[in-house]
This record gives sequence, structure tokens and C-alpha cells, in this order.
Amino acid sequence: MDGKASDFVLEHRDDGWIVSGYTGSNPEVSVPGEIDGEPVILIAKGAFEDNNVIESIELPETVTFIGNQAFSDCRSLKRVTIKGPISMLNFDTFRNCPALVDVSLPDSLSTVGAGAFSNCTALTSITLPSSVTVIADRSFTGCSSLQTMVVPENVETIERSAFRDCPNLTTVVVHEKLTYIGPRAFQGCPKLKSVTIVGENIDTTLSSFLNNHSMSYLIADYAIERNLVSFDQAKKLLRSELEQEQLFGARLVARHPERLGEIHEKLEMVKALSAYGCTDELRALADKRGFLGAYNLKKCIDAANANGQTETIAFLLDLSAAQEGPAVTGADSLRL
Repeated sequence: MDGKASDFVLEHRDDGWIVSGYTGSNPEVSVPGEIDGEPVILIAKGAFEDNNVIESIELPETVTFIGNQAFSDCRSLKRVTIKGPISMLNFDTFRNCPALVDVSLPDSLSTVGAGAFSNCTALTSITLPSSVTVIADRSFTGCSSLQTMVVPENVETIERSAFRDCPNLTTVVVHEKLTYIGPRAFQGCPKLKSVTIVGENIDTTLSSFLNNHSMSYLIADYAIERNLVSFDQAKKLLRSELEQEQLFGARLVARHPERLGEIHEKLEMVKALSAYGCTDELRALADKRGFLGAYNLKKCIDAANANGQTETIAFLLDLSAAQEGPAVTGADSLRL
């Protein structure tokens, strides 16, 4: 790796050197720990910004601060190693680094700053040290290859849009110290199917998920078990215009169907369960008088068919055939 002082634009101050630019041609860059017997202590704002030569950067143990946008728009940058005791990745530190795949961060890091890794489209995973307590807004927005995120056990805050528009994110693991999730933190993550909360005292963490519209549907079972949502709140969610909230509300209400009064409320619930393929909840309602009679079954089959819920359609057709009374019409035109 290249660590020649002549390859860097340097500024001197009483306590050491500041790197404010790179003029070298070597793609493998190692910032020297000292120059003329004095330590290199700081990477200035935008020091390497828009540099398309470097592929690897290593910062020494003497560096204690990295400025805003220090490595943003480095389109060839693949690997980053930070050895110094920095406490924060500042604003847009590695924004728009589309080749970045390997990041090594120090145990001193407490905050992943706003937009720090936004639009790092090749990044499939990242290990954040256990010292991190805050994942700031837009930290990982637009990381289109990110698949799994294990949030460190000491993180208390995930700010707004932190993981927004990560279309391949499938799994998130968080811990009980997480007490706040900002708006739209996981919006635009259509493949996100699994959220695991590790710990025994997780009610506060659950509440933060419930307040995040793009996540609430994933933790319905947790909320049901702990009665964190009232029946009236669940009915309001069922009537929401947002599909995820409708699903969440329908699953909650299905646990206490006897509390539904009006006929249209029952139909509203079973149609939503059918449309979203909640076969287990429908099966639990099958023996309850007035919920899955011939009229409701027809509406349920139509709703399931409209969304291509083949497993649910098969269950409803079997149930219809087993019931006494008039056969459900329209079954011949179903798309199975």
C-alpha cells in the first residue's frame, strides 16, 4: 500500500497533520500514521470526494476524526479499514460509493451518521461494532444489495429513513435496548419478511416498531401476545388505506372476532384476511357462526383470487364444498 506523504495534500496544526486531499495514482492507499515525527490526526471534509482512482483505503490508529463527505462519490472504492478511535461517521462519509463491499470499523464508533453509507449499492452486509448506539437518518438509504442487518445490541435509536429503499433487505435483528425507530426507517423494503427482537424486556422496542407504519405488520404476533394494541385501534388499522396496516389490523381483530358487532365489520375482516393470504386466521374462524357463511365465502374467494392467493383460495373452496346450503357461485372462473 502507498503511504508516501507526497501523495497527500496536507495541512499542519499544533497537534498534528490534516489530510485534505490525495494526488497519488496508486489505487491501494494507506494514510501514514505520522509525518516528520508528528501524527496524522484528521481527514478533512471532502478530502477524497469524487476520487475514482482509489480502490482501498486504510486509516491509521492516529486518526481520530473524519469530516463530512470525506469519501463520498469514490466510485471505485471497494474496501475501507478504519483503525483510529473515531466516535462518529459524519454526514455522507461514504455516500455514493457503488463498489464498496468491505468495511472494517473501530470499536470506538458510537454513531453512524446521516447518509454515511447511502447509495452504496454493492454492499450486501456490514458488521457494526457493539459500541454503536445511534444509526442516524438515511445511514443506509438506497443500499440496494443489502440483505441482512444485525443491529448491534447497544443501539437505542434508528432514525428516519435509515434503511429506506433497500429492496433486497430480507432480515433484521434488533435488541431490547432499541427504543426509537424514526418514520419511514424501513420503507421501500418489499422483501423484508423477518424481524427478530432479542431480549426479555422488549415492550418498548415493540412500541417503536408499532409506531413505524412500514414495520408494524411484521410484528403483529408480538403485539397480539402482549396486548399492546387495543381492539378499537386494531379496527382503525383494518380500515386504513395502507395495505400493510390493513393486514396488521385484520390479524389483530381475528384474535378477538367475538367483539365485532356489525355484519360489515365481519365481512371487512375476512375479506382482508383472504386478500393477504392469512389462511391460518381464516381456518380459526371457520367454526364461528356468521363469519364464513356462503355470502362471506363468496366475497372472500373473490378477494383472494384478486390477489392470487392460491393456498387461501383452495382452503376457501374446500370449506365451501363442505358447507350445507347453496353452492358458492363464480368458482369456475377462478384463476388457480
